[in-house]
Amino acid sequence: TRSNQIIEQDLISNSQQIGIHLSTDFFLPFEFISIILLVALIGAIAVARQ
Repeated sequence: TRSNQIIEQDLISNSQQIGIHLSTDFFLPFEFISIILLVALIGAIAVARQ
């Protein structure tokens, strides 16, 4: 129906807006958090192996 199409278009545009914000406005915080999570994952693997 027409209302479902409108909702799907809103969801697509919201997803695109999130992607745009992550790749422009929040690029450095996003990268910083991803590095922290990577280090935590490597640390957890190292602790689990011991």
